[in-house]
Amino acid sequence: MESEDVCTSKAYVIPPGYSDDGSDCDDSNRTIWAWTSLGTDLDKDGYTRTTVDMCIGLDIPSPYITPTKIVDCNDQDQKIWRWMPVYQDQDGDGIGSGQFSQQCMGLKAPAGFSLGGYDPNDKDLNVTEVEIPTFILR
Repeated sequence: MESEDVCTSKAYVIPPGYSDDGSDCDDSNRTIWAWTSLGTDLDKDGYTRTTVDMCIGLDIPSPYITPTKIVDCNDQDQKIWRWMPVYQDQDGDGIGSGQFSQQCMGLKAPAGFSLGGYDPNDKDLNVTEVEIPTFILR
C-alpha cells in the first residue's frame, strides 16, 4: 500500500486505521506486528542453532525461541549442544594430554576424550597427577 497524506486536526488526532510510528511489519494481518530475531530449536533442548528475523505477534511460533548466547552445535540431539576443547585420553583414566581439539558435546566429553589435558603419562592409567616440587622459603 502506498503511503498517503492524511490530513488531521490541530489536536493531532490519528484517524482510525492509521498509526504514527510506522512500526507494524504486516498491515494485512492484525495478529502480527513486530519484527524480532528468533532462533530455531528443533530438538527442544533450549539452545538455538540459527537466527531469523520474522514478523510476529504475541506468540512465538514453533520451532522458534528467543535466541540463546550458546549456539547449538547439534540441533538433532538434546544431549549435545556445545563446542568444547577436549584432549585425547589414550589410557582411559579420564584425563587427557596433548593438543586439544574442538568437539560438539553435552555435559561429558565423548568416549576417548577428556576436558582436562594435564595427564603427565597418557599411556599409564595409574599416573594422573602432575608432581609439583615443593620449595621451602627461609
